[in-house]
Order: sequence, then structure tokens, then C-alpha cells
Amino acid sequence: MDKKIKYYVNVHFYFKVHDSKMFGGEGTVGYTSASFNGCTAFSEEKVNETYEDIVYAVAGQLNVDVSKIECVTKEEYDSFDEEDE
Repeated sequence: MDKKIKYYVNVHFYFKVHDSKMFGGEGTVGYTSASFNGCTAFSEEKVNETYEDIVYAVAGQLNVDVSKIECVTKEEYDSFDEEDE
């Protein structure tokens, strides 16, 4: 096979965030996500390499320590969103 296969992968991270003022402050929990669409250099290794940077970025945006950020499944993220409706 001589043709190079072209592909684009969408990568989504889902987070539970504790104690952010964005979600009500100390003692509260909120959910957020980060998405990267059209990735052409996808590999599990690359995702793992950048994951920590993403967590630091989310923590910085929400003004919390990185220990307050927890990666969750899409199902948990979606169930929280459904509870809000």
C-alpha cells in the first residue's frame, strides 16, 4: 500500500473541579472539559505527554491548585450535565 492514510482525531478530556470560584467556591464541585479537534499526530504516548500540561492550564484558568482537578470519564461528565437540566 503506497498511499499514506490521512486521519484526524478529536481528543476530549473531562474534569471534575473542586473549590473553584467559577463553580461556587470552597466546598463545591464543577465539571469542565478540554477538546482538541483535528489532531493529525495522535498517539497514546503524545496524549499522555501533554495531559499534565492540560491539567495545569485548566487549574490556572479556574484559579485552583492542580490537586483540585480530577480527570473523569465522559459518562460522569455527561451525567452531571444531565442533573443540571
